[in-house]
Amino acid sequence: MKFTIGKRLFGQQIRAARAFGNSYPVTLSASPLGLEISACDGAAILTQRVPAGVAAAGSVSIDTDALHDALAGPKTRDLVTFEACSEHGDDAMAACRLLDGGKAIALGQAWTGKFDHPHVQLGDRLEARLEMPAAELAAIIAETAIAVSTDPLRQHMTGLFIESHDGRLRMVAIDGWRLAIRDTGIPLAGSALPENPFNGPGAILPLKSVRVLERLLKGGGSAVMEIWTAGARFRCRTGEVATEFPDLTFPDYRRVMPAGRMKSAPLDLFMLATAVKAARPGPRSANRWPKVTLNGNVTLAPYRDNRKLDAEETLLPVKCRLRGDPIAFNGWHLEEAGRAFGQVDTVMRYTKPDHPAVFVSPDRPELTIVQMPTKV
Repeated sequence: MKFTIGKRLFGQQIRAARAFGNSYPVTLSASPLGLEISACDGAAILTQRVPAGVAAAGSVSIDTDALHDALAGPKTRDLVTFEACSEHGDDAMAACRLLDGGKAIALGQAWTGKFDHPHVQLGDRLEARLEMPAAELAAIIAETAIAVSTDPLRQHMTGLFIESHDGRLRMVAIDGWRLAIRDTGIPLAGSALPENPFNGPGAILPLKSVRVLERLLKGGGSAVMEIWTAGARFRCRTGEVATEFPDLTFPDYRRVMPAGRMKSAPLDLFMLATAVKAARPGPRSANRWPKVTLNGNVTLAPYRDNRKLDAEETLLPVKCRLRGDPIAFNGWHLEEAGRAFGQVDTVMRYTKPDHPAVFVSPDRPELTIVQMPTKV
């Protein structure tokens, strides 16, 4: 097995495989069509397809850390060559090395052939096959994933929920503060999905698999989503992701939707997002967050650990006429909601200042974002 590939590109793919696959080996499969890099985390498999000059086809499963460390060295050339040769007539093992300019880096022994992943089970039956442009699927995921929880104590919220709504695919995410619902025109029968205790037929796509899928979809072309009895597989031009459905129960998100007579207030979320971005108090890593208060004028104040910092409130160039008491929200969340809707007219619907508010747009009826307020 032998192939030549750009060092920077190869390093990026190996870093992604290493982050995804934890301690499992990475499989390199070279053919005249290019190179496939596969990694497994125990419940999902990531396969990346990249162009490479293949001199000899074959497959090896190699220690990811050794390959990662070799590629992390000084850049001596734009191209590197990977070689795997069987020694002493042993067809099961191969000695691997990386040729970087005039330097040969030994990578140790590797198993020939693909690493076996018998523990990743998608089920025994294909229930549905959906095809769409990769850009469309990427947009659906991006507009929903803003509300996926990253709290390890809320495993049942750390993923996208897929279900059938009126015979069409719907994606939902919730994190305790936000709820994002994205309807699509993609046909999907409820019978294709496993039963979910609170929401009827539906399944959770783990956030880890969703994030790598977003990166693959940037390659464009078309995308195929396969729903099996116990998992899902996504295929596109630059690779594929196969993931099991976790044995978790997604929350009854419909109970979060406000009920009763609601008031409406036009609010340009995109303009608000732009204003928040320009005035926000530093990066998220500083543990600061902007509180946006709506009450005729729209103001922003920096907070840290739920305490207001010693700084004057910033008046934002946005208007929102409310009937009643002011309402305040996490500014990060409103900024992300504005990016999700884009440059369209948006409306905030609410019942009381301390109850969830719903953001909708007559130009984007397929997207709904519900946001919990904070204390004024």
